Amino acid sequence: MINGKNKRTLTTSRRIVPNCGVELWRADKVTAYTTLNMAHISRLERVGKFPCAVQLGVRTKGWIADEVRAWLSWRIAARGRVTPWQMGQ
Repeated sequence: MINGKNKRTLTTSRRIVPNCGVELWRADKVTAYTTLNMAHISRLERVGKFPCAVQLGVRTKGWIADEVRAWLSWRIAARGRVTPWQMGQ
């Protein structure tokens, strides 16, 4: 608490780190956003193909939301084909 006010913004699956503006997603949010399960995300992390999590506590970690969004954008761009909605049809 700072000056009697709680400066944290909390929800069940996401946190805004106080004083730095970084949005962290817990595992449930990351799996929902990417549609991958945690075992697959862990494998991708180990080989450097998914953003690394930030260790927040002994059993708690979070991913930087902007990095996860960028990863998914990169995956979409890497597929290399044009879809009808990209062609304006």
